[in-house]
Order: sequence, then C-alpha cells, then structure tokens
Amino acid sequence: MSFFRIGEERGRGLPTPVEEGYTSICLSLASTFLVKTRDEVHSLFRDYKARADEIIERENREAIEAIETLEAKTKVAASDGMKVGETKLLLSTETMTIEATLVQEDTVEVRYRDAKTGAIVLQSTESEAGTYLDLYDLYYWTFMLNGERVTNDQMSFMDGNDFAFKADPHTRTLHFKHG
Repeated sequence: MSFFRIGEERGRGLPTPVEEGYTSICLSLASTFLVKTRDEVHSLFRDYKARADEIIERENREAIEAIETLEAKTKVAASDGMKVGETKLLLSTETMTIEATLVQEDTVEVRYRDAKTGAIVLQSTESEAGTYLDLYDLYYWTFMLNGERVTNDQMSFMDGNDFAFKADPHTRTLHFKHG
C-alpha cells in the first residue's frame, strides 16, 4: 500500500497519521474476514480431510508393502538358481516392467522399463557391496528426499554415493534417504 497525490486540491502525497489509521483499519478488517473464512472452510471440510488422510495412509501402506515384496523378489532372483546372463521378469503392469539380470555370481542388475516405449527409466546394480543407482530418467520419476519433494538441482548428495533409495513403480516416485 502506498500514499499518492490525488489532483491539486488535496494532499501532497505524503503519509499522514490519519491516512495510516484508515489503512490500519482496512487491513485489520480484511484479516478478520480472512481468518473467519479460513476457520469456516476447515470446519465445513473436516470430514473430507479425515477421509483423505485415511485414503493416503492406506495407499502409502499398500505402496510400501508392494515395494518390500518387489525388493524381496529382487534378492530371491539372484539366489533362485539363475545363471549368469539370465533375466527374470519381476513385475509387469500397464505402465512399467521390472526385470532382474544376473550379471555376475553375486551381482544383479535391475531395470525398470516404460511399458509403452520399452525405454529404461531406472537401472540399479545390487551386490554384496550394496545397491548402486546407475541410471534414472529425470522426466519419468518424481524425486523425494527424506520425505520432501526435490528438484534435480538439489540432488548433489548423489555424488557422494552415501544414500539409500527405493523406487515406487506404482506412483513413479524415487524415495531417497540421505544424512
């Protein structure tokens, strides 16, 4: 808000205590209405928020179970009598396929492919030394770091290779833990 001159007949465009008082009353009244409106909206949609929270919690629980099952399948793939060079399909959905290839006796390469194009959107290598993220598609995945969304510019922590990650194929989200 500012003070300005209106024509020649009144005011010089400088703040005065009277104008500051009018502005203060206006802002106070507006903030009262905004706070009251916010409280009423929260009250009106309280039941919807509770239901939305339940749905989100259930879907997160289901996604975590699906990720854990997928990780278990990946580890079993290496010990399930696979021969070096053999590939097994771990998951196939309308949007993605996940395959594991035994590249050495103790090393499994996991590839996530877009079901429509067949393009590799994520590739990781798992061995006794750990799991390494070899490749990921910036445009395909949503990135989460310690539960917060991040941009590619904020992903410099990956240079140190001291992070853990999980891929959620259902929501196309890469969850990273660091620090």
